[in-house]
Amino acid sequence: RPWTGFERSLWSGIIEVPPRLHRFVRFLFRASFRFASNPLQLAVELFDLKDTPDGAALYPKCDMGCLGGVPVFNGQYLDHAMPTGFRYRLWLLAANLDEWTQAIPQKGKHCMEFDLDWSIRFEERMTPFEIGPAAWLCESTRLPQKIVQTAAPWTGDGAADLQVVAGRSIWIRDRFGFPPDEVADMEHDIEVVLAEPCVFRATTHHSDGVDVFIALTKKGETKRVCKTFKHPGPQPRQTIFCMLQPGTYKLTFFADYPLGGLHPCSDFFAQVALRPVTLADEEKTKECVSAQSDLFPLQVQRSLALTTTPRWKSIKVPIRFDSRPAFVKVWGQGLKISDEDAEHRLYLRLVIHSDYISSDLRFQVRFEGRYVAETQITTHGYADMIGPLDAGTYDVEMYYVSGTGGKEDTRLCATSMVDLRLISRSSYGEGNRTAQWL
Repeated sequence: RPWTGFERSLWSGIIEVPPRLHRFVRFLFRASFRFASNPLQLAVELFDLKDTPDGAALYPKCDMGCLGGVPVFNGQYLDHAMPTGFRYRLWLLAANLDEWTQAIPQKGKHCMEFDLDWSIRFEERMTPFEIGPAAWLCESTRLPQKIVQTAAPWTGDGAADLQVVAGRSIWIRDRFGFPPDEVADMEHDIEVVLAEPCVFRATTHHSDGVDVFIALTKKGETKRVCKTFKHPGPQPRQTIFCMLQPGTYKLTFFADYPLGGLHPCSDFFAQVALRPVTLADEEKTKECVSAQSDLFPLQVQRSLALTTTPRWKSIKVPIRFDSRPAFVKVWGQGLKISDEDAEHRLYLRLVIHSDYISSDLRFQVRFEGRYVAETQITTHGYADMIGPLDAGTYDVEMYYVSGTGGKEDTRLCATSMVDLRLISRSSYGEGNRTAQWL
């Protein structure tokens, strides 16, 4: 404990270090002084983020721990990596020992000259999985830096230096990851330029070990243009769905990484799409809305057919616009699984195909009141195979997220397909056929 006996603070400062993927922050401090006349000591005191340091304290208490500097020629030196997610107090302390105060002349006690310089920065040493040849093993790609909506393909100066996606109607869907140059902030901005009024949708889906969030603002402003909706379910998935006018916007993907970091090649699945309003066929939309499906007879069917044999049912669900995004339930059914049913190892198979921009119909399942479905992305919708089912009550729901930014009477509509079945694995017998039940 090299700071013992140094009980007079010459200077102290408090810094809060937020959690980061690379979970260390580098403290570099140098203090130079005349050791013979006034010895000084550097120290770093650790606090939890929920604790508030005593601003009137004259020396560190070290309740959670301290780190002291080491002596060098006419000075002190401290160079150490500390964990992120804590609050630190930095101290420059003077000695309060009788032998020193007695040796120093009275005039020398009134003025102590010293030099102090410091540097505090995040450690960003990449692993072999993040840079170099091994990075090619990761399956994720980079999010674009700019999306340009235009009737003519956009080619301009600087296009070669940006990851640009251009077109009139755009739909981007893939597994993405934060590139090495963004790991410190875990934030990626996409500039979205619109030449026409458009229907816009952005969603987050599966992610590895971290929750990814999205926000949409006007360029140069902080107020959100469209509110973000959180989907029901065991994992926080988000949607932005609204009408946008021509202009320049900023779509931000961001995340709070855990203190312990992530595995190499961690990624997340996301979709971004936009479509000009003028491309919508108003007559077909009106026909679709007038032919809205009555979903009351829709039932989850018990089936002995292989799941490779589709049993689609066509439905038409108009999508409305409100002042704020909302959960709109369009269909639901309760399933009672008895103890006898559970012995047959039943599985609930749910598949929905819908137009992503105009509908994006989804389903969710509650077991004894708790959401249990972790839906998987398909080419044009979602699917899940839940089971084997335990005895109890399952509530199956189909829903969509209402849009914002449009008129109250605005409606979007498209034909969707659903395949809802209860499947018994034991019905397929033993032998080679057991591999076909999925």
